Amino acid sequence: MFIWLVNISSSAYFINWIIISFTSYRFHEALKAQNDPLFKQVYAWKSIAYPLMPIWMMVISILLVVCCIVAGVKPIGGAGFSAYTFFQYIIGLLIIVGFTLGYKLIRRTPFRDPKTADLITGRRILTAEEIKYLDDYYAQPKWRRFGTYVQLW
Repeated sequence: MFIWLVNISSSAYFINWIIISFTSYRFHEALKAQNDPLFKQVYAWKSIAYPLMPIWMMVISILLVVCCIVAGVKPIGGAGFSAYTFFQYIIGLLIIVGFTLGYKLIRRTPFRDPKTADLITGRRILTAEEIKYLDDYYAQPKWRRFGTYVQLW
């Protein structure tokens, strides 16, 4: 039972990272398609290696999912192919993909066009008080800011 749970969590973990990287890429596409000034705002976080990181994460995650499938087809230890070991290794993949497709079919949710995606709902602009707080924080020396990340008590 433990091996099944480990395999479910590991392959589902890789699939979730594929979904996260795909979502990040599509979000940036929507920002570009709508000419949204999100990353031009004060203290907006922007990745310095934007197109590379989501693509890299997706490639590595797909490689790991392929490794799970290969391990299911040709198990480690020289045992031959069996349905039991195959499903043992890819059950997490089947669960995530199955539930995602089921949700898409039942709820009939379409993939959004980047030009029409909603980028406004839930967005919160920093207040003047928060900007002042961040200005004061970043005015401190780097060693002092480092101390806010590391606490020994």
